[in-house]
Amino acid sequence: MRLHRLAVRDYKAITHREVLFPDSGILVVEGPNEVGKSTLLDALDLVLDFKDSSRRARIREAQPIGRDVGPHVEVELSSGPYRFVYRKQWLRHCATELDILTPRREHLVGDVAHERVRALLAQTADLHLWKALRLMQADPLVPGEFASSSALAAALDTASGTAADAGGAGETLLAAAEAAYLRFFTPRNGQPTGEYRGAIERVEAARRAVAAAQEEVAAVAHDVEQHGQLAADLSRLTQGIAEASVREQEQADELSHLRQVAEGLSEARRRRDEAAAVLDRARERHSERVDAAAEIVAVTQGIDAAQALRDELRGRLTPADDELAAADAEHERAAAALEATRDEFDRASAALARRRDEHEAHALRRRLRGVREALAELAVAHAGLETDTVTTAALREIEAAAQAVDLAAAAHVAGSAAIVLRAVGGDRSIVVDGQVVDVPDGQAWESPIAEPTQIAIPGLFDVELRPEAGARPRAAAVADARDALADLLVAAGCASVSQARACHDRRHEHERQRAGAQSRLRALLDGDDHETLLGRLERLEAARARLGAPADEVPAGDPPGDTSHLEAAVGRARAAQAQARTELDAAHTRRQALRAGVEQLRLEATRAEEHVASLQRQVQDLRGRLDAARAARPDAELDGALASAGAALRAADEQLADRTARLADHDLEALRELHRAVEAEVVALRARRREVEEELIRVQARLDQAGGQGRSEAYDAARTQLEHAVRAHERLRRHAEAAKLLRDTLTSHSQAAKASYVRPFGDAVARLGRIVYGASFEVEVDDALRITARVLEGRRIPYEALSTGAKEQLAIITRLACATLVDADNGVPVVIDDALGYSDPDKLRRVCAAVGRLRGQAQVVLLTCTPGRYAAIPQAEVVRL
Repeated sequence: MRLHRLAVRDYKAITHREVLFPDSGILVVEGPNEVGKSTLLDALDLVLDFKDSSRRARIREAQPIGRDVGPHVEVELSSGPYRFVYRKQWLRHCATELDILTPRREHLVGDVAHERVRALLAQTADLHLWKALRLMQADPLVPGEFASSSALAAALDTASGTAADAGGAGETLLAAAEAAYLRFFTPRNGQPTGEYRGAIERVEAARRAVAAAQEEVAAVAHDVEQHGQLAADLSRLTQGIAEASVREQEQADELSHLRQVAEGLSEARRRRDEAAAVLDRARERHSERVDAAAEIVAVTQGIDAAQALRDELRGRLTPADDELAAADAEHERAAAALEATRDEFDRASAALARRRDEHEAHALRRRLRGVREALAELAVAHAGLETDTVTTAALREIEAAAQAVDLAAAAHVAGSAAIVLRAVGGDRSIVVDGQVVDVPDGQAWESPIAEPTQIAIPGLFDVELRPEAGARPRAAAVADARDALADLLVAAGCASVSQARACHDRRHEHERQRAGAQSRLRALLDGDDHETLLGRLERLEAARARLGAPADEVPAGDPPGDTSHLEAAVGRARAAQAQARTELDAAHTRRQALRAGVEQLRLEATRAEEHVASLQRQVQDLRGRLDAARAARPDAELDGALASAGAALRAADEQLADRTARLADHDLEALRELHRAVEAEVVALRARRREVEEELIRVQARLDQAGGQGRSEAYDAARTQLEHAVRAHERLRRHAEAAKLLRDTLTSHSQAAKASYVRPFGDAVARLGRIVYGASFEVEVDDALRITARVLEGRRIPYEALSTGAKEQLAIITRLACATLVDADNGVPVVIDDALGYSDPDKLRRVCAAVGRLRGQAQVVLLTCTPGRYAAIPQAEVVRL
């Protein structure tokens, strides 16, 4: 397939563009970004792939923004024996036209034309190769997918010497084997499918049916065996229940007798406990009477001791009061001394504070003078910045615009025709566009022809010079550049570029001056502001005026004098105050201690007095209560009650011992446990007998039901069905394994044949790659004709680990190598879009040399936004957009 011409109209941002392609060789299409280079290839894909009635997103995106027109694409190409012109328009006035030029002329329209082109290309062009030999800027950097190309496969077969005459027959045999294999196995994971899978499922179902029938027969045999076992268990359980019932009755009778004996023992123990309680109460009353008399004696003795302690405390209190009065007088003298030293310290501190305030006021005046100077300098800098407005960014724009004017003028002069008039035989005068120009003898007057120019040679000629068609855009570019520069200069308030630079330099000096003034201002203010400093100075001066300056104080405008004598006076006053405070603290401590002692003596004396009175009241109360108790119950009566309660307890102990001895020969608790155990045994045996009876009924019901179901006959039928299914499965299994063996054998031979043409493909890539990388360059290629690694200077690097530039270079080399292998009649164009942006200049020249090897062998189209990128390709045709 070869491209001859591509015309695009109203397609995205392209109003109209037409590109002619050489039949063979290299075409370089240059143009800036977004001029529409990649859009041309996109238009070629749309005209070949989509009907004119399509409303797909790619079609809608092709319509120009803001214009109600339909995209139009026309392509002239040849494929096989056919050469044709193919046109389409979408969205508005949809149309499709096909003009076949060779081998015989035809004209088709509409969907018929679309289908004819698709059939024609499918018949004569390798569309897989057409996609593989393109490297677009949006595509990932892969070496290419060439395994699906029939043209490349045929070329590699020929190059490897493995091309066979069988050709299509071999492929048909492999396809037939594959079809036979797919009758029995899935294509993805080789699992049984179709009839073969049905046979396997039928065998598995028959086996499950046999197992189920066998389980049913086994269940009947199990029920028969279980019925006999349950009948025997029922007889054994009935006998066990009778025996356990007899043991339960015997133990119940013995337990009733022992309970009567235990009840008598409990009554004796209760009477003994009552007698012990009566004795305890009698002893408690007797003990309370004795304790009350003893307590009266003890409290009477305590009254004498408390009275002696009270008298002693009263004797110690009088001298303690005298000592406390002396301590109070001493404390008052120390407090007066401290007050005197405090006044002296306040006077000295006030004098020192005034002198320090004056020092601070002097420092504030100096700071404020510096602040005013910095603010004045800052105002000057701000005024300069407002006058000189050319910033660094604005200067860059002006200089860039000036450079653009120079470049546009240079391009205008270099690209435009020029007229040269040389004076011969004396000075001459000519008239150019109405202005007289003098040309001295032997010198020349020269001017580019950018606009129509009138030249008059007085008395001889009137000459009119017209510029070529391309001069006007260049002149317009110069005028636009000058206008842009003029606009920037007007905006900057400058008449020239040099004036703008001078303004920028002055602004830079103002900015430096502003930065210095701001730095000094921050240092002087030190976190404060001007108003705060003024307010502080006003407060200091107001305080000085309010307090009045001492006689030895310096004037307000002079620096303060030495303050050492004031500081020494403050130190002496502070030391005297500290000494007085120490003496006052000692006097206070002594007074507090004496006061605490006196208060403690008073408190103890008061407590002793109250204690004596309390003990006297307690004795009177105790004697009153004892007399009342004896009047109610004399001491002799309490003694008699105590003796009677002791005798009753001894009688109860004798009766309890007799009944305990009678019960000691029997273990009542053990007999209770045995009786509970035999009761539980009877209950458990009866429950188990009910369970066996119920289970026996269920087993008998299952046996009665199974007797009429014919389970043995069903088991025999299931076995017969399994045998039929196994025979059918075995027959299909042999067919399936034979088909798998045939397919695996043919596939193995086919893969071996494909592996044989990997070598010539790798050799072709290596030949072109050595132009770029040198003689040590080799590549590793897998069976799918993908580059897996690069070998250079003996070092192997996997393709994925290569740099972006190396991947891009290999992707181009691989596509060029493929184009050299395929026959020119079966080949397709190689299209490289904006590549080699990651390559250094040396690699770029070498890749260009490799591309140059294809001239005359294939059609190569290179798209680039960088003029001169492919200048090293010999005999390349260049189209500039």
